[in-house]
Amino acid sequence: MSTDVQHTYVTKGGLTIRLKSVSGRLIALAQSAVEAEFREAHRPIDPPSFTAVVFGGEEAEFPLTEDLLDAPGDEKETQRRKAAWAAHKQALEDLEDEHGKVQTSALLGLGCKFDMPSDDAWIAEVMWATNGKPIPENPIDRRVFFLLNYAMDEVEIQMLLSQLQMLSAGMNPSEQDVASFRGGILSKMERATRKAIAGVVATDDKQVDSKPDVPGSTGDAGVAHDADAVGRDAQGG
Repeated sequence: MSTDVQHTYVTKGGLTIRLKSVSGRLIALAQSAVEAEFREAHRPIDPPSFTAVVFGGEEAEFPLTEDLLDAPGDEKETQRRKAAWAAHKQALEDLEDEHGKVQTSALLGLGCKFDMPSDDAWIAEVMWATNGKPIPENPIDRRVFFLLNYAMDEVEIQMLLSQLQMLSAGMNPSEQDVASFRGGILSKMERATRKAIAGVVATDDKQVDSKPDVPGSTGDAGVAHDADAVGRDAQGG
């Protein structure tokens, strides 16, 4: 896996990818399209509102915030506000996730140029591995699918994206810049992996410590007891 100052990326499998910057305007347009889909589906990405009586006895609508979820003396309204706020937060999280996916697709699909395999062997392998997951027909979507599902692992994808983001931001990263970014990504992933492994080990240790002792299964007395039983069986009872 290597790169050079001509902005190419060579994967572990030997695929050479030529890199170029991606217009931020294109990414913004794609993300706006996702937001439009959310609105069409009536996802509550805009803050919910509540009605309150203002000076003069008239009612007015106000945007809801996390500090205004409690409606004093009105438990039903409080529950309504909390439910609406929870739905709003979930919609925003989902939108942010989709925005991230769109940005990744744009960077990989528009910023990467490479020669696709001349045969469809990779398609058969991916469809087998994914139990028939459909392969995109659109050339850009197909390139993205190929990179994400076949040509690269997660670490390589993160490194490639970091380089594409630098290019798209107008930077002209040197080989040293790219190496530094990659080193940071690797360190971050290694720390996450060590943390995950430590969590699994700690959980396993806790489960082992919480298991009750079974008579005859541990300790010297248990071993002697089992040995005596075996000896009696060998002597005919």
